[in-house]
Amino acid sequence: MLRFHELYLLLVVPVLLLIVYILKSRGKSNVCILFYGVLFYYLIFVGKYTLFPIPVSEAYLSMIRPNSPFIERINLLPLWTDKNFTFITKEQILNIIMTIPFGYIVNYVMNKQNFFKLVRSGIILGTIIETIQLCISLSIKYPYRIIDVNDIIFNLIGVMIGYLIFRAVSFLFVKVVDLTKMEHNTFTKFVYSKSKVVNKRTKNKPYSYGGENFLKSE
Repeated sequence: MLRFHELYLLLVVPVLLLIVYILKSRGKSNVCILFYGVLFYYLIFVGKYTLFPIPVSEAYLSMIRPNSPFIERINLLPLWTDKNFTFITKEQILNIIMTIPFGYIVNYVMNKQNFFKLVRSGIILGTIIETIQLCISLSIKYPYRIIDVNDIIFNLIGVMIGYLIFRAVSFLFVKVVDLTKMEHNTFTKFVYSKSKVVNKRTKNKPYSYGGENFLKSE
């Protein structure tokens, strides 16, 4: 079995350092880089639990392949086409929970927050996971994971829930800051700027707080 920790130091750490270097060279703030780092480690966490462990022993694969027909572990039919589809299973709940953090965190790294852009990102995330699982399965000639288009749908639901949580938290944060006239540090200034943008009453309108323009890109 190929396990996640065997690749961690080889791939994850160098990629993270490269991301930090690129963001620094583009003039991103330290707080912005922090949120990119959180998003990166979240995606690594998702990869760990959706792709690993990977069976690589040919002796083991030769033994289990005859008992696992490939086609039976691939589903390309969305849930609304299956009359016998079962809702609210453990797998469905886990697929939803898994992507809630993505729907929340990604708002802090988007240049322009947009619900439809977020939906597109959620679909892409779920599709990438299922595609990588399929590619790995094809490469080892064994469906080590179930490839299911419905997983993408439930992943998207999780992303949308995360976005709604972000909207609620942002609304409350902005209200508290405005009411208390809280003085900003670098972190709260960044969070406030991202939170303020999602409020419809100020969308696409310039505003200032403490003499600074918070619509300026970080």
